[in-house]
Amino acid sequence: MSTLPHLRKIGVLALAIVSTPLLAQTPVRLTTGSGPGSRFPIVALDADVVAYLAIVNGSREMFTVATDGSPPVQRTTGADVRVGHGALDIRSPLSISDDGRWIAYWNAQGVHVLDTRLGADVVATTAALLPFPQLDADGSRLVYQAPVNGSLEVFIVDRAGARPPRQLTSDSGAGRRLPHLRAAKVVFQKLVGLHMELFVIDLQAGTTTGPLTTNSGGGNRHARLTPAADAVVYEAVGADFLQPMRLSLAGGSPVLVAPGSSGARLPAGDGDQQVVLQTTATAPEVWLADPAMTQHTAASRGGHRLPAIDRHGQVLVWQLEHLARNEVFALRRCWPAEVYNYGSAGQPSAGALVPFVATWRCQQSEGLHTQLPVGTLGVHILGTPQSLPLAPLGAPGNWLLVTFGAWQGLLVDAQGDLTFTYPLHPVLLQQRTFTQFAVLDTTANPLGVVTSAAFSTTLP
Repeated sequence: MSTLPHLRKIGVLALAIVSTPLLAQTPVRLTTGSGPGSRFPIVALDADVVAYLAIVNGSREMFTVATDGSPPVQRTTGADVRVGHGALDIRSPLSISDDGRWIAYWNAQGVHVLDTRLGADVVATTAALLPFPQLDADGSRLVYQAPVNGSLEVFIVDRAGARPPRQLTSDSGAGRRLPHLRAAKVVFQKLVGLHMELFVIDLQAGTTTGPLTTNSGGGNRHARLTPAADAVVYEAVGADFLQPMRLSLAGGSPVLVAPGSSGARLPAGDGDQQVVLQTTATAPEVWLADPAMTQHTAASRGGHRLPAIDRHGQVLVWQLEHLARNEVFALRRCWPAEVYNYGSAGQPSAGALVPFVATWRCQQSEGLHTQLPVGTLGVHILGTPQSLPLAPLGAPGNWLLVTFGAWQGLLVDAQGDLTFTYPLHPVLLQQRTFTQFAVLDTTANPLGVVTSAAFSTTLP
């Protein structure tokens, strides 16, 4: 168990670097010897799972790999996965559930959904002409495009193909639909006049809204919904070159994410208003907009980077040439902390003290939901575990579960919360801390103090 001086050092360090940027991280190559063509890497939103394609004995197969240094795992054999119009198609033929368990791909037999936990591989639909399947968050269903009367239309089907696919669009005209599914919403593109524009289907309401965009130009929008389906990111033609855009589905006009440069942008948004994209000056590179632009690759040759991002922008993945082949690279900007609660909370004068944990980009927060007045004084304590009852001091049912190694005063905010935020900084890796909140509540008990359950936090 950590010593008190060591914990105090961690606590003081965490307080000191809350507002400082993360240390520069180094991209890591995850694959080698992947063969010709593109890797089409994607990353699960909530798991350390990267899926990609590579050539094995002349057949294109699907693999997964983690960013922790473990070797790749081949998930298909003899599948000969299809990727669209040749190996240089820039739309990924893969889709992965948020937990990394379910992965969709297609080949000559149709659209498959692979269960990486059990190894089962099921053909959900026989559609095989550029379906570009996209799974829902939990992997329970997927959308894809398939030809009907000369037009590509959008369909939805359950992952097991137990029920017939349901057609969602009709008479869509020329070009691809490239549907993307999140939170019971489907974004897709179709022609409006001479421009490819975006539309959204609400699966619960059974309605289609759009066009959401205007004068977006020719070519594909490559639209993707953000994890909560509250916005869509896409590329549109503006000032004679492709521009990455973000459009809130709550209303308003599209917002330019990153000005300048050219080439396909292939933007993808995370859940924290960050966008990863490729941008071309002399060669395509991977940038992250939040909203300031940060470059994460350099000195590469031609070809598309095909970037992807997880829920909080903690992991970026892309392909890059290595030894005359495209390989998968990843940048892990930070690791999420593992948090659990132990012990119990005392009874405040109103409501209850309910612990919560929240993540925003490369910061994590632990806190309490309360029904106490705004401005109520609280304290966040960091120390070593203990079990000291406060009943003898006049606070029955309350316990000090950590020692006072370091502490910070806090005030209940307008939402009724006490929150302590710390960076998921590389310097804190492999550290374990124990923390607790206490609030000043003079009518709750004679001591006037109520304590929360404790938090045990580990950065892997």
